[in-house]
Amino acid sequence: MQLPSEFDHSVNMVAHAEENGIFHSVVRSAALAEALVREGSPADLETAEKVIASVLSCQVTEPEDQHFGNFLWELESEVVEDLNAVQFVLFRFIPLLIEFPDRLSAGATRTIRNAIRVGLDAISRIDVHLLYTNIVLKDICNSCLGGELLGDSNKAERGYAKMQAWFDRTRRSGIPTEYNSPPYTSLAIEVLGRLAATTTHDQTTALATLAAARLAVSAALRINPETGRWAGPFGRAYRETVLADDPPETERLEELIEAGLAPEWVRDVMHRRTGPHDVLETSDIDTETVVSTHHSRSFSLGVASRELSTQSNRFIAMQSQAFDLRYAAPKLGRVATVTTRYLQDHMWLEKFQTTPSRAWDQV
Repeated sequence: MQLPSEFDHSVNMVAHAEENGIFHSVVRSAALAEALVREGSPADLETAEKVIASVLSCQVTEPEDQHFGNFLWELESEVVEDLNAVQFVLFRFIPLLIEFPDRLSAGATRTIRNAIRVGLDAISRIDVHLLYTNIVLKDICNSCLGGELLGDSNKAERGYAKMQAWFDRTRRSGIPTEYNSPPYTSLAIEVLGRLAATTTHDQTTALATLAAARLAVSAALRINPETGRWAGPFGRAYRETVLADDPPETERLEELIEAGLAPEWVRDVMHRRTGPHDVLETSDIDTETVVSTHHSRSFSLGVASRELSTQSNRFIAMQSQAFDLRYAAPKLGRVATVTTRYLQDHMWLEKFQTTPSRAWDQV
């Protein structure tokens, strides 16, 4: 497998350059390790073990530390900045030991199992709320699969129960409260699909399969059929998505379908819709949050009935008097976006050391 150009051989991690220096991503390096193990050649596995060792060196291993079991976001971080780091790392490592128990050396396997054990303890202590769709689904997947891997029935049962609770809450509304997020809805489908395909718990398999299909339908309905782009409003979106710098979202859904993580018939939902039409869904029945999107050939207009307020730096939402407009711009050769936003202190989109959402947290 060809390593990414950003791979730093000196520390065996994926790096990125910012104005204030070079930083090495723990989460991206964990994803690279997973890809290397899945590729499975001797050279890939040798590199994977080096990357895994570097990632695990970023885990907090002092039992008296309040973040015991969690991970730094970057090698250069002095403290745990993002409590979600443990979710992203374990989501990459747990399936590897389940699917490929013999690909890594015995020493590496023991080290990963211990990291998973204390990581699951951290996840249990954090116990992320059901509203936080992206992370709660990783919590569920990691707990179910990690508990099964380690033979820890308490951890597995916690995951099964949380899956049922999240499913019941989401079913009352229709779609998740953290709605229509281009980077995270597709990731949620991936997490649910992996959980459904891997868990040994029949009830969890059924719930995850159904939930993945429901999210895939919502995602497909939000795509403008002319541009292939996801229309707003977004419960959460990052710079690249909002500015349409990423590939069209149809490509990501196609990847999920090809991987068996979303139903085949979702293609019909994406590609066989014609003419102007509207999509209305409820993302939170308790707060009467309705998410609507109007599609035409040249533009898509998205509106949410109210602002999300559970955590302002976690969600990006449209108020009832605001809107998000995406339209075709033939002269530019791309899709353009108009979003109602107010700037504070003349700030604009900037680059940040950690997550790309930080830029939008300022507007």
